[in-house]
Amino acid sequence: MSKSRPLQVNRRPPSPENARLVDLLSEIGKQNRSAFAELYSLTGKKLLGLAVKMTGNREVGEEILQESFLTIWKKAGLYQPDLGSPMAWLSTIVRHRAIDRMRLARHSSEIAIGGHEELDLVSPPSYDPCEAKGVIGPTIVRCLQHLMEKRRHLILMAFHQGFTHDELSSRTGLPLGTVKSEVRRGLADLRQCLQK
Repeated sequence: MSKSRPLQVNRRPPSPENARLVDLLSEIGKQNRSAFAELYSLTGKKLLGLAVKMTGNREVGEEILQESFLTIWKKAGLYQPDLGSPMAWLSTIVRHRAIDRMRLARHSSEIAIGGHEELDLVSPPSYDPCEAKGVIGPTIVRCLQHLMEKRRHLILMAFHQGFTHDELSSRTGLPLGTVKSEVRRGLADLRQCLQK
């Protein structure tokens, strides 16, 4: 078992922008429409950019953004500030929608890692691993540190870019069966750790 390298957590107080987003998500959880409009105004452009970057198509990106904001309206009350930044939580929702859309477009039967079912086993969408420093909550960092390095690497690649099992296999050179079992075991280990 290879030695794990510690991940860094930013323990500084939230910026005024993050604090405002946290407040807005709390209000949206209470069905506050003006808070929803303000959240869209503050974050819509950046989230649209993410969706367009992932899909390569502005029209599809706009549809993903609309679907994502419907999800945000319904699930804002689930956001937990101690698990990650609000922008990371919002980005994760957009990322999942984009992955789902790309999966449908490819007519692939391959299940993309990081899909809703597997994420729900770990925790509510709460962080963006590409911004790991300062975003991942201390509980998740602690649990990731306990994973074997190979499992942690595969899970972070999947969460960050939405790679499928096949894509992870080709990028890492690991057999497809090994990728599937390592990810499955890693997610099970994370879930068990987060439930303690």
